[in-house]
Amino acid sequence: QPPPSTTSRCKADRYAEHRAGNCAGCHNLTDAIGFGLENYDRVGVYRATDKDAPECVIKGDGQVVGLPGSDGKFNGPAALGEMLIATGELEGCVVTQLFRMAQGRRETADDTATLAALTNGFQQNGRTFDALMRDMVADAAFIHRRVER
Repeated sequence: QPPPSTTSRCKADRYAEHRAGNCAGCHNLTDAIGFGLENYDRVGVYRATDKDAPECVIKGDGQVVGLPGSDGKFNGPAALGEMLIATGELEGCVVTQLFRMAQGRRETADDTATLAALTNGFQQNGRTFDALMRDMVADAAFIHRRVER
């Protein structure tokens, strides 16, 4: 990896270099989301500037590239959440990812009804994760897990 060519102390400027060349494929997707969440540090404390660089203002503008039915632009985590809910994709995605983790496998056609029921329950219960977890572990698909070979 070549040394950075920018002398800027600002994280956004330094990361812009990653969005060209061999690194662009991933950084064009991940940086766009990450900078929308950048106003919060790794423990959730709000910040308006980069650490140790008060001249580097954090705008909090982000984008989810390729989001169906939206340009994907947002500012901050609350706007990201609202945008994801508005697409109608959030609940199914959360349920599917949790299902995969809990089952230790990808879903099959046989799981369609289970995933639909869990997604519906997640929506009906106000998107509460604890209710989703209870529904997931109470479902027959979890209780009688099959091993994928």
